Amino acid sequence: MIKLPLAILLIPILSVGAVSRTTDVQSLRQRLHETLQEALLSPARLEIDAPPIPPRVPGNARLVLQHAGPPLGMVRMAWEWYEGSELKRFATHAVVRGYSKVAVARRPLAQGTVFSSDDLQFVEKEVSRFGISGFYASWNDVHGLVASQYIRPGEALGAGNTTKPYEVSRGQLSEVMTQKGNIRISARVEALQNGRTGDWIQVKNPETHKVFRAQVTAAGQLRVE
Repeated sequence: MIKLPLAILLIPILSVGAVSRTTDVQSLRQRLHETLQEALLSPARLEIDAPPIPPRVPGNARLVLQHAGPPLGMVRMAWEWYEGSELKRFATHAVVRGYSKVAVARRPLAQGTVFSSDDLQFVEKEVSRFGISGFYASWNDVHGLVASQYIRPGEALGAGNTTKPYEVSRGQLSEVMTQKGNIRISARVEALQNGRTGDWIQVKNPETHKVFRAQVTAAGQLRVE
C-alpha cells in the first residue's frame, strides 16, 4: 500500500559563494516539479499552480518545503540562497494536485470479501484525500486482502477498509500445539475468537469444555506455552 509521506522535506541544493544574477526560471520550476514528485513518491501526474519566481532568486537556490504533511493542496515553501555569507530567502506557495491510478471497488463488496481481480478496477484519482489511509496502485498490493467493512462501488481501497484475512476464525476447529521437553502434544480446539498470526485468542477444548488462551502461529495452527 502506498502511504503519502508526512514530513517536512529539505532539498539540499545550496551552493555557497558567488551567486549568478541570471535566474533560469524554467530550471527552477522544473526543480519544483521534481522535488514535489520525489516527496510524494507515488502520484504519476502532478498539477502545480505557483506564482512567478522573481528574478532575484538565483538558479542555484535550494527549495525548502515547509508543509507539515503530504505536499498536496496549498503547499508552503521557500527558496534559499547565499549572497556572500548572508542567507537570503523568498517565501512562496503552490497549489499542488497529485493524480495516480488507485484500486476502487467495481461493485458492492461485503465485509469479509476476499478480493479478486473482477472486484476491482484502477481509476485515476486526485490522491490528497488519501494522505492518512493510503491507497493501492497495483493488483499485487491488494492480492490476499479482504474487506474490513462494506465497500461501495467506486470507493477507493486503503487501510481504512481492507485488512489481512484471519488465520483462525471464530468457531473454527484448529490444532493447538504444546511442547514439554522433547515431547510435542497436539489437540483439536474450537476458536472462540478471530485471530491473525501472533494474536492470543480464547479457545475451548470441545471434549472437556476447558477455555484457555493460545497464540495463532499459522492458518489453523495455535500454540500454548
